[in-house]
Amino acid sequence: MFILASASMTGFAETTVQIVPEGTKSPAKVVEVTTADVLTSEDFSNFEDGSVDSPDFSKMLAHEGTSLDYIMHDKGWHGHKVYSAGGVCALQTYNSMDLAYLMTPLNDYSGDVTITLRAKYSINEWETEDGQHMRDTGSSLSFGIRNESKREFDLCGDYPDELASIRLYPNQGWCEISITFENHSAYNDAYIIMSSPDCILIDDIKITSSVDRFIASPEILGVRDVTETSFTIDFEPVRKAFNYYVMLYTLKGYDDEGNPIYLPVLTPDVMEYLEQVGMTVEEYLDAAGYELDNPYLMYAIVQAHEKKEYTFNNLDPATDYYYAVRSHYRTTFSDPDIKPVDVLPTPIVADATSITDKSFVANWGNVINADVYKVNLYGVYQAKEDIEGFVLFEENFDKTSNLTTSTNIINPTILDELETGINIDGVTTNPGWIYGYEEFIASIVDGMVYFPCKVSTPVFSCGSSDTIEVWINGKCTEPEFTLTLEFAGEKHKMDFTSSILMDSFCLPTHGLKEGRLSITGPASILGHLFIDDIIVSQDVKKGMLAYTYLGTEQVDGNSCEFADLASDVYDFYGYGVIAERGEDESLIVSEESERMLVDLVNRLSTTGVPGIEDAVNTDSNKELEAIYSLDGTKLESVRRGVNIIVYSDGSTKKVFVR
Repeated sequence: MFILASASMTGFAETTVQIVPEGTKSPAKVVEVTTADVLTSEDFSNFEDGSVDSPDFSKMLAHEGTSLDYIMHDKGWHGHKVYSAGGVCALQTYNSMDLAYLMTPLNDYSGDVTITLRAKYSINEWETEDGQHMRDTGSSLSFGIRNESKREFDLCGDYPDELASIRLYPNQGWCEISITFENHSAYNDAYIIMSSPDCILIDDIKITSSVDRFIASPEILGVRDVTETSFTIDFEPVRKAFNYYVMLYTLKGYDDEGNPIYLPVLTPDVMEYLEQVGMTVEEYLDAAGYELDNPYLMYAIVQAHEKKEYTFNNLDPATDYYYAVRSHYRTTFSDPDIKPVDVLPTPIVADATSITDKSFVANWGNVINADVYKVNLYGVYQAKEDIEGFVLFEENFDKTSNLTTSTNIINPTILDELETGINIDGVTTNPGWIYGYEEFIASIVDGMVYFPCKVSTPVFSCGSSDTIEVWINGKCTEPEFTLTLEFAGEKHKMDFTSSILMDSFCLPTHGLKEGRLSITGPASILGHLFIDDIIVSQDVKKGMLAYTYLGTEQVDGNSCEFADLASDVYDFYGYGVIAERGEDESLIVSEESERMLVDLVNRLSTTGVPGIEDAVNTDSNKELEAIYSLDGTKLESVRRGVNIIVYSDGSTKKVFVR
């Protein structure tokens, strides 16, 4: 008996191969695991045809990734070029570019993972086209992990996810193989793939994971619905977690090395008790002998079957809070990944005042700790009826006419912000475009612009349909080029064989209510796509509001005047407010407030949907109780002017009809 240290391995896998006498099994190793730790186990006892010395290669049990559920003990196995060998699995191929493989069920391979199995060289003989008799001098067996978090395993490539590769030879007999690796990641859903470029026998596979010593931390998706006294967090589940301990902290200070020291905020009941007895949290923890990172100092518990979110309520508006979510498995907890609440409370908009036919004053409530407010102004169109192809956004780059007389895309005018001071707003009709580089560089001709990087339109409304229609008109300096459009989290690549671009594209919204369209032209050094016109449209229903971003004002107080407006250009104007604190890398912002609509004609403002009778029933969870006029008179239905809608839960909405 001897030990053969194997193989080409990636950095985190350790592999040993133990050789035992032919026809016998090695003694079972003592491994302290629980039943729950066994992820999969297969002895291939249903592989009855053939024998170890003569596998049944006349019948392929799995081909090109087909399922092996009909013959395996556990569901979810798949394979390619899999055969039976009398209670043993055989993998065989004659083409090293078409590997035979066996793939385990999808499992959570996190923690300290151990793969054990028995494998044996199998004679692989064949004849070439010229009649030569060929025979492998050994068999190779590779182990890889195909992770569901976009890590692809390439069966014929350079094995980017390879765990180990082992070479077995004639006369070695059965080899007991043990592979261990650590996976301390929250992205754990994966398959283990065993592959061979020739012929090999496999038996008694067992995969275990020591989750009693490790469980991954949940992935935090973000913070939302932040107010002065509350905020909500969302997180991804971890498969093995019994439940999740939600932690809340304040910053106590820093240690001698500058590391933050966080003080837990205990459950509301405990905090109330400590206040009653006049004891601080620190005094309580010292008396109880708790360490600050003890998971049982949780603020709340979210059960595994519950929605993976938690809302913290009744907080102190003047306190900066931190939070963490710890996965819990038996006596094991994930490490606390403590994060700041890096979103300010959302400002609450108030009615506009001093409304004239050309101006109004926007108002909102104060946000504690906000340094400044940014007030976004919008022009708002409202569909008076169902419309096909309602224009949501349009850009023609006509401002370039003031900057160049060139009309030839081979000889354009070059704009460099460092030299000319002209940024992207200098060439776009609509404000709010996002340019991919720190400084603006572009080539322009009269009415057209070439952007050498990805560029994104201002935000536009798109919540009235499942798709948008994008029409683009332009010219390219190459006869063949690729255009990439990004919208609603998807990339769409289009190849063109003409230097003239005049086409429309239907893109899904995936439920997006507002979004940006990003455009990337050809990647070639010589391929310059000059864009002339962009139109984004959508079929809309009666009453739909389309917001056009007009600009942003930054103010220190809680009001801002907008003047020089035109009541005949848009149906309404609107404003939304964002609170900010800090700057550069320390900048913290809020979500934009609910938008206030302003009717310059009727000198009114509202956050409701104006002008549409069925707007009173937009919330399916509320029942309409009554409708009143502005002077308190009860109405039978909505009428021209302001309508006060009262719902069964006591809430109200202001709706006005033009």
